[in-house]
Amino acid sequence: MKDRIKEILDSQGLNATQFAQKVNINVSALSHILSGRNNPSYDALQKIIVNFPGINVEWLMTGQGEMYKENLPIQQEEVTLFGENPQKPDHDSGKGGYPPQKGLKSSQKPSMYTDNQTNKVTEKITAKISKIAVFYSDNTYEEFFPQ
Repeated sequence: MKDRIKEILDSQGLNATQFAQKVNINVSALSHILSGRNNPSYDALQKIIVNFPGINVEWLMTGQGEMYKENLPIQQEEVTLFGENPQKPDHDSGKGGYPPQKGLKSSQKPSMYTDNQTNKVTEKITAKISKIAVFYSDNTYEEFFPQ
């Protein structure tokens, strides 16, 4: 398994420290795994699987099959809830909430269509949020269902 974890590091272009930070495990624990001194814990394996969803779990656990699902390496994108400059509450609007961020439309997902007479691309709201999940660092979560 240590060799397969090394392959993940190589394929993702990460050194041991970067990998440990990305999956949130101790650098020393990773060092012990990579040297063969220790086997990875269940917690460490779970963190690898969560942080690299493109990795084939069967390959990681047994060495059987291909390294990546669909045979393509999937690069993790860093996703943030807010942009680089989060908005401050808009107390003057009377709504008591945050103003919409640039480029966002209420709680709906826009779809694009073209008006053939004016050749303008227009957004049409077609989908609504059905569930919001909040994940906490202690591995608990809450789900919210908008009315």
